[in-house]
Amino acid sequence: MNNPLDISKALSTQPETTGNILVPEIVTAGIREYFEKRTPLWNQFRKETAESNAIGFRDQVSVPVASFGAELGALPAAQHATYAERAVMLKSIYTRGEVSGQLIAATRSELDVLQREIRNHTLGMINTLENTLVVGDSSARPNEFDGLIKWITNEVNVQGGAAEAPGLTLNHLELLRDSTTTGMYDLLIMDSATRRRLWSVLQPQVRFIGETQIEGGFTVAAYNGTPIIETRPHTTEAREAMEGVILGVNRDMIWVPVLQDLTYEELAHTRDSTDFMLKMYVGLIVEGGAAYHAKMTGFSTEVA
Repeated sequence: MNNPLDISKALSTQPETTGNILVPEIVTAGIREYFEKRTPLWNQFRKETAESNAIGFRDQVSVPVASFGAELGALPAAQHATYAERAVMLKSIYTRGEVSGQLIAATRSELDVLQREIRNHTLGMINTLENTLVVGDSSARPNEFDGLIKWITNEVNVQGGAAEAPGLTLNHLELLRDSTTTGMYDLLIMDSATRRRLWSVLQPQVRFIGETQIEGGFTVAAYNGTPIIETRPHTTEAREAMEGVILGVNRDMIWVPVLQDLTYEELAHTRDSTDFMLKMYVGLIVEGGAAYHAKMTGFSTEVA
């Protein structure tokens, strides 16, 4: 099997005074390939090249309304979708690694520890980015961009004023689907506890359960033909934020501005070690958070 993080391919063939060095461009290409193959959520949203660290855009919040008319009658009045002017700042994501020269020498014949550490740091970037895409909150954590939960303001709370949250039911999912006033969501996002509850509800209704292939070549579960991505929260904040929450998103109205894609850089030697960092400058833009998308809250994920 081809290993995109086989860094032996990235060794410079030119002799250096300090020995062979890694060619960053080759390592970066391998990291990006590895990254793309391991994050289904990242693959669902289109990427747009950014030219600055601030993105101004027009947030579409409605669509024109068609009407019937008489033959040879007057045409309807001109209209257009409604747009709101918005701006977002792109954010920087980093991870820094260090591997001692002695460890690299000691593991060269058994395990390339530098290669493993680059892979581990790539996984760390994946985990952080996936968490932030869903639960990022620039108000609580200013260095992050806002995630889907923050962008989506169309909320269906099924608990209402009840003392206890009701268990998730199929009717709740239909309420979520009916709540979008413009367009229809085409992707569901939930945590593992919610997915287990949903599967327990769907078992008697097997006609609703299926699988589908999504962008990036990933095969995922589906409900009524809508793909389901199960989040993998890696922090306490992320787990708490996604507890008892289902997001219904319209992928056509979501995009990721990228000022700099995932990049490997080797840092200056200050000790007997190889120091490196991975970095990325990105953001998230969700248009029509009150119209094209929906989030459900206030339900219990307890499996009877």
